[in-house]
Amino acid sequence: MFCGECGTKNETGAQFCEKCGAKLEVEETVVTHVAAPKKPMSKKTKVIIGVVVAVVVAFIGVYMYLGSLITPEKIALKYFKAYAANDADTLYEVMNVKDSKFVSKKLLKEAIKDNEDIKIANYSVEDKEISEDALSTKITITYIEDGSSKERKKEIKLLKNKDKKWLFFDNWTVDSSDLIAKDYTIYIPADTEIKIGDVTVSDKYQEDYYSSSTDKYVIPSILKGKYDVILEYKSGLKLAGEMSVSSNYGSYRGNNLKLASKTEKELTKDIKEKLELIYKSAMEDKSFDDIKGSFSEDLQSEIDYTYSSLKSNVNSEYRELTELNIKDIEITSVTVDGEELRLYAKMKYTYKLSYKDGEETKEYTSSEKTDTFYAYYEMDEKEYVMTDLSSINTYFSRY
Repeated sequence: MFCGECGTKNETGAQFCEKCGAKLEVEETVVTHVAAPKKPMSKKTKVIIGVVVAVVVAFIGVYMYLGSLITPEKIALKYFKAYAANDADTLYEVMNVKDSKFVSKKLLKEAIKDNEDIKIANYSVEDKEISEDALSTKITITYIEDGSSKERKKEIKLLKNKDKKWLFFDNWTVDSSDLIAKDYTIYIPADTEIKIGDVTVSDKYQEDYYSSSTDKYVIPSILKGKYDVILEYKSGLKLAGEMSVSSNYGSYRGNNLKLASKTEKELTKDIKEKLELIYKSAMEDKSFDDIKGSFSEDLQSEIDYTYSSLKSNVNSEYRELTELNIKDIEITSVTVDGEELRLYAKMKYTYKLSYKDGEETKEYTSSEKTDTFYAYYEMDEKEYVMTDLSSINTYFSRY
């Protein structure tokens, strides 16, 4: 390094000139780096980046699209349309239900099969009400039916499930209270078995009840609708009817039951045969001893007087029953009391009378008549035997 004052060469790093003592200026060395030329991006890299971007964009698009399909509003609308069309498959798909003996897609189809479709002319989703905990929401749909100008509203409650839909989305399902009744109670005679549709109600549903003559069953969940029911007694007697489930905490008490088809045919035939025998024998003026062998001992004692009264009426001095045609026997109600079976029945018939009008004998032909009567049966080993038929008609008028 050289002194700027006197030009003397000094050692590298000296701060003062060794000759004149002047302060030496340190020379700064500037190093200039020349950047290496940038290597151009390969075609392969460009393709990979493009694919990654496309996948991300597609994923976002699919995510947004799928999410739009399962919003509470879309689920409520899907339910509403299925409800109006009685579409059991879709209803079951969007409802918050678990399969059980009395809740299944098959039973739902059976329960709503007779419902009339609601013809929708127009509709709109009006309100959305979210609960404070955000676990449920209520959607109100306003609609107008075909041929009407009246606006109607359908409120649909949806529940948010714990599990996600398709891994990422809130899973909303429709509250099932619209179509499912809770804690439905059934009361039937003790020691009988009830079958609802194809399902026999098992003892696990039975609860204590204060009456020893009645059994109580509580079904936690059952689809609303109408069901065919069969009530079977230990004797083998089967009664059939219909059970209508329409609300939570409702009940069924075995009302309006009729004899099951096979039993009804057998007993109707038995009643008709015995009536025809009684009336025919009375018209032929036979004694009760002539026919009593066709009846049980209990029936003999009950209808002896009835038969005597009938004979005196159909073969009197002033008129005679000459023909009776039983057209139909219908059992309209059934009462079971232990081993006894009480049937209330109707008989449709026509008849002919010959009667005295002064010195002249005339004939009268009736229009179709209907009489009601009771027929009593008791179980004898494996079959029901008639024990009483005393309330039958014994008088036939010409008016």
